[in-house]
Amino acid sequence: MSDRQPDNPVQILLSPDEALVFYNWLARVNKSEELRFEHQAEQRVLWDIECILETKLVEPFKPDYDAFVQSARDSIADPEVEDLLPRTVMTGVACAARSRAPTAADRRKNRYRASTR
Repeated sequence: MSDRQPDNPVQILLSPDEALVFYNWLARVNKSEELRFEHQAEQRVLWDIECILETKLVEPFKPDYDAFVQSARDSIADPEVEDLLPRTVMTGVACAARSRAPTAADRRKNRYRASTR
């Protein structure tokens, strides 16, 4: 995320459960070595969204985080569809290294982590 403010920001409204499930998925994807991006900007956007969600959610820092995620998933999932979904595995080349200058989102993430310790 750049340090400049966009002229016309796009807002996406998520329920707390949706935000937690999305954050959990993003955190897994962002740690994956198997996800393939067409352009590094796609990876950057996912990192930034994860950072933004991390500043809004308290559950990831609680000891019973997994229980919160499961409860959120249960409240959202379509029970009749859940068992029909294939367990897909994303394959491809390893993600590019995160060697870059810290962004505003990185700085916010680090300040938040420091304040919750």
